[in-house]
Amino acid sequence: MSQTRKRPAGNRPSPNTTNGYSDSSLHRAEDGYTAPTAEDCREAELLAEIRKLGYTVAVRCTACNHPLITGASVARHMGPKCAAKAVGK
Repeated sequence: MSQTRKRPAGNRPSPNTTNGYSDSSLHRAEDGYTAPTAEDCREAELLAEIRKLGYTVAVRCTACNHPLITGASVARHMGPKCAAKAVGK
């Protein structure tokens, strides 16, 4: 039977860090991070309110007009089957 050693309380990572990095070091302008604009914040609030009411935001596929709700499909405005067909042409 193997025993596991517990770490001393003083060696535990801070709850405000991820993998040893503080939250402020994760969002640096040098890495291309920009703070959300007022428009971005308002959009996030509206999407949260829509989800809370039980609705889903969807777009239509440009090829077959089928409603799309997954992030990747919404971003390209085409479902996976239509995208595969478009690449194969």
